[in-house]
Amino acid sequence: HRDLHSFPTRRSSDLQGNWDRAHAIARTNLAEARKVGANPTLRYLAINAGLDSYDPVDSASFAASTKELIAKARGMLVSDDAHANYPNVFVLLFGAYLASNAGDKDLAAATRDFAAGQVTATGYVNLRHMLTIVDASLLLQNNQAESAVDVLEKDIDGSELYLTHALLADALQKAGKDSAAVEQSNWLIANRGRAYVEVNIDQILQARNVAESDLALLRLAEIAAASGRVEEARQQLNRFETAWPGAHRPAFVQRRVDAVSKLLTSTRG
Repeated sequence: HRDLHSFPTRRSSDLQGNWDRAHAIARTNLAEARKVGANPTLRYLAINAGLDSYDPVDSASFAASTKELIAKARGMLVSDDAHANYPNVFVLLFGAYLASNAGDKDLAAATRDFAAGQVTATGYVNLRHMLTIVDASLLLQNNQAESAVDVLEKDIDGSELYLTHALLADALQKAGKDSAAVEQSNWLIANRGRAYVEVNIDQILQARNVAESDLALLRLAEIAAASGRVEEARQQLNRFETAWPGAHRPAFVQRRVDAVSKLLTSTRG
């Protein structure tokens, strides 16, 4: 099963040009992982859910996948060994984040509260950062963008996750702080290498990080277009289209591209 081990790097490379191929590899590896055992299954459940969460074709199926991910992570915890639990608690918190993004605030909050004690017990910094991400996501779901920004900014100390900056860019934009959102988007672009090599549990965030490094370019175009900076928006959109060619874009990305293009068409400049 050597392909299981090499999957994240291969899939992240494919992600740059072909989202559908990335999904195909993810599904294939999950099927293979289920034949191997609980640990690889949990890993690829997380990777698949992280991709599917952007635009689930079937919301009921995605909800079931998220619940399976959370249930498996909880079931694999060892009651008397906090340090051994570290990888599964990380996946548990990632599941809470995905549930929050999908609008299941009750599941996200319950999972977050269950995992919080484990975060304290282990002392691992990545768990603290992931817990903060869940908290910020829940605040965003409750239309408290300013509070989400505050929580995330306080967590930035150089050891934070790439996802921390991606969520912060989103929170800043929702809070109406476009200049700061641009700054965070530029950080994501400038630190693209970190998206690939960041150490997290079995690289389950790698594909999502790589996607966010590309989507940061699109966010720059969206912000510029909404502010009436037409030429800047066109330049940023061109940069994005070079990074993520149209033939291989998923529907959720193309909708955003079309919205920017429509806005630019209707704006003189």
